[in-house]
Amino acid sequence: EENFKKYGISISYGMAIYPLETDNLKDLIQLADQRMYEQKKDIKEL
Repeated sequence: EENFKKYGISISYGMAIYPLETDNLKDLIQLADQRMYEQKKDIKEL
């Protein structure tokens, strides 16, 4: 019998809509980044 190890993989992403939410690139990236970390937090709380 072969030994297999189990690994878990998760993906987190953040989205921001240009130009609906902001038309500034720096703010757009920060907003998407903030949402990604919120999603990661929500996944860990499950």
